[in-house]
Amino acid sequence: MTLIREIYVRTFSDIAHLQHAKRLSYSLMIQPGGYGIRVTSMSRGAGCEETVRNIFRTESQARNMLLFLYENAVEPEQLLEILDDVAAREGEAI
Repeated sequence: MTLIREIYVRTFSDIAHLQHAKRLSYSLMIQPGGYGIRVTSMSRGAGCEETVRNIFRTESQARNMLLFLYENAVEPEQLLEILDDVAAREGEAI
């Protein structure tokens, strides 16, 4: 069984000629054997989502990554590249 907890939410306002309203959500996935993350974007009634399951051994590692993603307003489409970059910097797979 997987438990999903929304941890961080970032909301962007609709600003004429500059940006559309958008909601980014960063969720912790608690699973047997590890922790995963989910990033979801909702804008103009359409959504996009990326999920990575069982990528972290500890909840602390997963929460640190969620905080990093939130603070940098990472979109779902960028999640896998960010995780690859972090893994390369650390010298090991996450």
